Amino acid sequence: MASLADHKNSQVLNLTLMAKSRPKPTLLPGIDKISLKLVNSDDILAKLVLPAAAFTDRWEIQIDNPTMVDVNVTSSSIALTGEKTGYQLTKKSLSLPYDEKILPANKISVLNLTLNRMEIPADSYSGNIYLIMKGSTDRLTIPIAINTRIGPWRAVLALFFGIILGWLFRYAQKKEPQSKALKYVSRLEVYIR
Repeated sequence: MASLADHKNSQVLNLTLMAKSRPKPTLLPGIDKISLKLVNSDDILAKLVLPAAAFTDRWEIQIDNPTMVDVNVTSSSIALTGEKTGYQLTKKSLSLPYDEKILPANKISVLNLTLNRMEIPADSYSGNIYLIMKGSTDRLTIPIAINTRIGPWRAVLALFFGIILGWLFRYAQKKEPQSKALKYVSRLEVYIR
């Protein structure tokens, strides 16, 4: 046991302890993967046939910050590659805001992904969006898949030409009226000479 004399010589030391937690924002449950089906056309036929979601130019990424401190997203990167063509999408095709974004403590925040559908060639793209946070070595990785197709006008045009060719083929199959007409034209030519 410590004696009373030792207790009189002791000093009180005040310590201030500051603990900083590493930011760990997450995507909302159910929206942990972005999957978009787009069309890179704005023609009238496409708007009549396809759903409105195929023409979206913006997607809201909802991020939950369950920590008790604000999280500062310092930078972002997007990496998407086409499955069939190997084409890599650039910032010209899709982008996130360039400025730093603060995700308030214990709140759900939104980052807007901007899509330029006309610059995305038809293909199935898959990859990730990476968000880098200040004070953290971890990145928030958001899986993303984009399926882009061309408008339906090419299919309609091919169908139209197919119908025209079918009519011409059917007309060519009916040789009897043509052969009679050719006989009359030949006789007329002989008669005129």
